[in-house]
Amino acid sequence: MSAADDLRALSAATTPGPWNQWGVRVRGSYVHIWTADERIVARSVLSPDAEFIVWCRNHADALADLADTVKAIPRHYPYGGPEVEDVTGKCLVCGTSWPCPTERAHRALDALEADRG
Repeated sequence: MSAADDLRALSAATTPGPWNQWGVRVRGSYVHIWTADERIVARSVLSPDAEFIVWCRNHADALADLADTVKAIPRHYPYGGPEVEDVTGKCLVCGTSWPCPTERAHRALDALEADRG
């Protein structure tokens, strides 16, 4: 399994989305998280945490698709190649500054895969 597969499995195991956060503040900066059919998922969550949790839940499948897309794109290399120190500071494939956006996306995916434990 990949990090994308892990994310899809976690998403599938949660209460179906989309989720929202209750607009009414409860005891200051706390809010509730609820589903579109008004089922409460979590109570008294700090507002910034609730925003983050709701956003991640609602975009989990798109993030997993993005990870799979990055995995399908061939890696890019600096002008010297993967084993040679690059002196030009440019990507051999796309010609942009090294590390190029493609390589940065692969490095981010590598970090997700390494963090899976």
